[in-house]
Amino acid sequence: MVSSGVFDSAPEMSEFSFAWKDDYVRANFDFEIAVGSHDPHRLFHMFQNYPWHLETLLRISELYHYNGQAQESADILERCLYGIERAWHPTFASTASSGLAFVDSSKAENKPIFEALFRHVIALTRRGCHKTALECAKLLLGLDHTDPKGVLCMISYLALRCGEEKWLLEFIDTFELRRWVDGKWATNGSLLNYPNFAYSKAMALYAVEEDVQVADTALLRAMVAHPYALMSLIFKLDTVYSADKDWQGILSHDHFSGGLKSRNLEHLSDIFATRHCLLWRPDPMLNWAKRVALEVIELVDLRKPCAALNGLNVADAAKVWRQRWPENAENDFFHLKFDDFKDVVKRALPEDDPLALRPGQARGGADDFSDSDDD
Repeated sequence: MVSSGVFDSAPEMSEFSFAWKDDYVRANFDFEIAVGSHDPHRLFHMFQNYPWHLETLLRISELYHYNGQAQESADILERCLYGIERAWHPTFASTASSGLAFVDSSKAENKPIFEALFRHVIALTRRGCHKTALECAKLLLGLDHTDPKGVLCMISYLALRCGEEKWLLEFIDTFELRRWVDGKWATNGSLLNYPNFAYSKAMALYAVEEDVQVADTALLRAMVAHPYALMSLIFKLDTVYSADKDWQGILSHDHFSGGLKSRNLEHLSDIFATRHCLLWRPDPMLNWAKRVALEVIELVDLRKPCAALNGLNVADAAKVWRQRWPENAENDFFHLKFDDFKDVVKRALPEDDPLALRPGQARGGADDFSDSDDD
């Protein structure tokens, strides 16, 4: 039903693309009708008629997932991934493993591979397979450096969870210098502009460097650049905030409580807090963060220049960082859903899901997708 080929090839990068055969185009038409019917049973009828239709497999996997049938969801997702793999061009695997395969995520034919790999990364993470999830995330990001699924918000967490701190530090230093965008290798700014990489670099240095001052410097810079991210992180650890007066005092300081005018940065900061909060929960990490945060507050109050900030004081350094995230009312990262960055699985079908059962619709049998509360 699906095939793939080399769309364009150059010494530095080869572009691959999937292609639909006639029977797959017909399956797409029937799939749209099934989705428009709001009836999950029609989707399973689609599965009987087109057992390798990728969009159908992805949607059925999602239905099983929200119904709490994790094994069935994983089996269908793996079937989808197998179908994608069977359609690969003979040279795709070797080219992708070397980081030189590009797949345009904006093409409808290519969207299933990004969706399937992204869901696979999430499923592996929730099963505790962090190393495998990291490798899949690397593949997903390597196929399109514009990162349509937001895997950059996961990679730092996965690397820290599986002990790949040295790799993470190298990735932060090199990815900004070598990103394939618009048909050429280009630089697109430091990953430290993202709150998750700024704080994760500090945590990685804390794990691998003998001199804790090196990690202190990285964490201080993260707190100066992304103070809202720290506040969001501690609020996620609500028992820590409510029981610790020191943290209450820190987060009430103007530097940390000032809020953000960039909806983009606010959204990314909240995703960081959602995904990384468990890494910062242990007492040694919280005590370290508290010590550095108090140092930041002292620098703010005294308006002292700081060597870690290239001789600037905190106010001036913060202004420089804010210029990288200009004020905006629109959220360009709205498509990144918080539920995808949680280990707790939401069982209720999303309200905007076109296959969510309508009130009064019949349920029963193997296709009984009943709503339930969150875990």
